[in-house]
Amino acid sequence: MSRFEKKLKKRKQKFKNTTTREDRHSTRVNYTINLSKKRREEVLKKKRNLNSFSDQTILELTDEQIQEEIQNIPNYINQMINGNIDEQYASTQKIRVLLSIEKDPPINDILRHDILPTLVEFLDYDKHQHLQFEAAWSLTNIAAGLTEHTEMVIQAGSLPIFSRLISSKHESIQEQSIWAIGNIAGDCAEFRDKVIENDVVPKFIDIIKSNPRIEILKSTTWALCNICRAKPHPELKDTNALISVLIGLLDYQDIKVVSDSCWSLCYLADGEPDIIEYVVKQDICPKMVNFLKNSSPIINTPALRFLGNIVTGTDDQTQEVLNCGVLPILFDLLIQGNPLNRKEVCWTLSNICAGSPEQIQAVIDQKFVPLVIEILKKDTYAVRKEAAWTISNLVYMGNVKQMIYLINNGAIDIFCDLLTLNDVRILNSCLESLTKILKLGDFFAKMSDNQVNRCAQKIDEVGGIEKIDLLYKHKNKLLSKTSKYILDKYFPNYETENYSEEEDEYN
Repeated sequence: MSRFEKKLKKRKQKFKNTTTREDRHSTRVNYTINLSKKRREEVLKKKRNLNSFSDQTILELTDEQIQEEIQNIPNYINQMINGNIDEQYASTQKIRVLLSIEKDPPINDILRHDILPTLVEFLDYDKHQHLQFEAAWSLTNIAAGLTEHTEMVIQAGSLPIFSRLISSKHESIQEQSIWAIGNIAGDCAEFRDKVIENDVVPKFIDIIKSNPRIEILKSTTWALCNICRAKPHPELKDTNALISVLIGLLDYQDIKVVSDSCWSLCYLADGEPDIIEYVVKQDICPKMVNFLKNSSPIINTPALRFLGNIVTGTDDQTQEVLNCGVLPILFDLLIQGNPLNRKEVCWTLSNICAGSPEQIQAVIDQKFVPLVIEILKKDTYAVRKEAAWTISNLVYMGNVKQMIYLINNGAIDIFCDLLTLNDVRILNSCLESLTKILKLGDFFAKMSDNQVNRCAQKIDEVGGIEKIDLLYKHKNKLLSKTSKYILDKYFPNYETENYSEEEDEYN
């Protein structure tokens, strides 16, 4: 054996694929995907409409009048601090109107006058509900601004008072306080945790159980949704109680209440094994599958994400979803759905295909493979990325019969095409899948007369060798290692332009 052959044998002994079934499950690390960004933008727009007063509203103010009002801010603040109760009320209302301008409210112009302590003081004026309400509304709109504005509202000491006021007997103040807490919780995980520390979740649960009027219920479910949505997950003492209340709201008649309840359950179940197990036992998967048939994306989108989160769990949990008849509905969504839903369907399928051979076969039997391969050829980049994981998991986790089916349906061509993507995880996954396909080709070659690896031949025919060779010089060590292994093992006569005998150790 030559020196080079000895080194090559040593390299092959060191090469080890460490991918596990759990690795093939694609859980979401955080919520900053396109849909969550969109919902974040919606959070920042959560400001009350000016429809409660007969006085001049922002809709009646011209740009010139707005500028005049901004110039009067120091006078209004002076009256808020030094005036009598009527003057304080009138001036606070003026400030609230300015803060309610939909585009670019003058938050900084107001905050530079150190008005927050006064607003928080008014927030505690239980005997003057009108002033208390205007102060709450003003603080709510400030909290709906930038993160730095929200932080200033917290630092001013508003949270304990808002927590108290969500139990107020005055519904307008109660609703406004709920709205303020929702704005604060929706900003970031740190502020969300501060909200939780003020014991608002048990109070929200009590509000929902009290069967409040619809506007209070809608505000409460929206605020709870903001509490549940940020990563890392919230540490709740009463998670099961919250889940039970949210499940009960899934039968509510108001579409917004149902949607926010779906999203809350979806966020809570995202990557949390204990919560996934709990919600599965509550038998809500059939209801979520039924929601997929709803024509409104307000309902079917969170239901789809929820089910996608469930199938990141164990095979048994995945089977619970499959038993609800989800696959035919996913098939229809993949054909007719918008790009966002197609992406979610492919992500869901990729996780189902990281399951048992029986679950993989169910996906194959539903005729998903030709459709997903077609998507890989011409859909948007975001959808193609998730579709790539679906086919990769099918190959890597499938049995021999299933792999042969995939090869016959163009899997090799697709994986070679995907080797041009600028995504290290997908590239590694494609190389791993091609390695498994080549090993299968070796198995059948040994039983044939000519000892030819037909899979290796196919990779050569579609230009895959050159693409693998280009990945050898990739800065990612695993990509370089795997591509070199494939070339050495299955294409020993290929003269790579990137090979150096000095680079013969896997680190």
